[in-house]
Amino acid sequence: MYSIHYLQNSSPLAFKTASEAESVQDKSSPESPSLPSRKTKRSNNNDLPKGWVMDTVPEKAPRDITSKIDSSNIINEKRQQFAKAAALFNPNTPKTYLEAISSSSSEYWKRAIDDEIASIEGNQVWLPVPIPNGANLLGSTWVFCLKENESGIIMRHKARLCVQGFSQIEGVDYNNTYAPTGRLASLRFLLSYCATYNNELQQMDVRTAFLHGVTKENVFMKYPQGYPHKKEPGTCLKPVKSLYGLKQSPICWYQKLSEVFSSFDFKPCQANPCLFIKKASSFCAVYVHVDDILIGGVKEAVESFKINIKEIFKMDNIGDVSYLLGIKIKQNRRNGTILLSQQLYIDRILKEFGMENCKSVSIPMDPNFKLIPSTDSNQDLSFSFRKAVGLLNYLTSCSRPNLAYVTSILSQFLEQPSVIHVAAFKRVLCYLQGTRSLELSLGGFQDSLNILGYSNSDWGNNFDGCSFSGYGILCGGLVMWKSKKQPSVALSSTEAELRSMTKCAQDILWVRKLLSDFGISLNSHLCCDN
Repeated sequence: MYSIHYLQNSSPLAFKTASEAESVQDKSSPESPSLPSRKTKRSNNNDLPKGWVMDTVPEKAPRDITSKIDSSNIINEKRQQFAKAAALFNPNTPKTYLEAISSSSSEYWKRAIDDEIASIEGNQVWLPVPIPNGANLLGSTWVFCLKENESGIIMRHKARLCVQGFSQIEGVDYNNTYAPTGRLASLRFLLSYCATYNNELQQMDVRTAFLHGVTKENVFMKYPQGYPHKKEPGTCLKPVKSLYGLKQSPICWYQKLSEVFSSFDFKPCQANPCLFIKKASSFCAVYVHVDDILIGGVKEAVESFKINIKEIFKMDNIGDVSYLLGIKIKQNRRNGTILLSQQLYIDRILKEFGMENCKSVSIPMDPNFKLIPSTDSNQDLSFSFRKAVGLLNYLTSCSRPNLAYVTSILSQFLEQPSVIHVAAFKRVLCYLQGTRSLELSLGGFQDSLNILGYSNSDWGNNFDGCSFSGYGILCGGLVMWKSKKQPSVALSSTEAELRSMTKCAQDILWVRKLLSDFGISLNSHLCCDN
């Protein structure tokens, strides 16, 4: 069973002690919503599930801090700790190093820890050095996870050593932190393109990817748990390469990867710097999402790339792509098509909210019912609405454009959801129950590739008078889609339609730029309502 933990205390009792909260709850009226019990107070991070961190809130909220700061609004009382996090969590995964080495699967976890240390030292990631005066010594933590395939079968026990980057000081321990990530629209077009022309689609995984990046700043850390060598007094470790957890690690890894790809004559696309293309007689393109790599192209070029990259990085050769970023990918070479689906992901969502046996419905929203903000305190505090909508959002972004509108509607009520909003979300789950096996088809365009966009809007149909924009762009299949509330009230249906057209046209230009990186020049058409 999987669960995503998210707890952010937003109730009026958040600024009271646990005993005060229980006292107030006991005195509450029958109409008041029941509050989660706080009898057990977590004292430190080691008591928390994996992925949780401790946060502090004042015991009392200052009444007014907008005018000045003086003795009336400085808090001297003891602060109470609360926890908040968002993480995919498997209960069979250990939360700490000690739990891992004492669990029933300790043999696998110890091997994973040894492999991680061996990778770190094999890549010469750190050096033992004397502790400099005034050094900001960073701590570290072990993070464990189970790598699974598209059927949910455990393929690998993985341990990762992470530096506690939250202790880093900007301008001292790090500077630039931004690194690009792959855009799903470019992934879908690459899949569509390769499927249509019967190209190879191979998947690889870079082991300990971040350990290959080189840090420019002087960073120092304490010895981690499980360090296999003698620790000399007065010494620490100096990472010279980018360990996981360091704020600059993503950009260091991307820069290293770009250098390697450049040596292979691959250039990043202007439309998406995480898509690399080799413009030669034999087509080959590489899509990168951190350490997950998808290679598409002519067989000889793909095999040549795989040989070259394995000489530089330690790689897991997964073979024909079948499961990437939680998406099941099925290639039909005879028809030149690709089918994308997320049935396993949907099953986990249904199980997460106890809806695996619910009855299905034909549409995700009731067209005769309009959601509005909550005007009372009738909230289900035990239900994490923000997490629920976040799960839907990822599903929508990957393979389910038919959920874009309802997800956008529900996203308006993250701050104060009521039982009505929860019921609307559960209706979406009922719809998913009956459409779990739906697949998004890409490719098959042969010689008829073109760019075609469709845009529409509903004028002033939202509770606040704003309109919603919706559009989809086809290029060898539906590669982009969006449903979003317009930022202000449109004065006419014409204005609402023009706003939708503008947003769609912007993304059409992006698709044209992406195609130009493939050496393809096409006219585009935009269809809209009048």
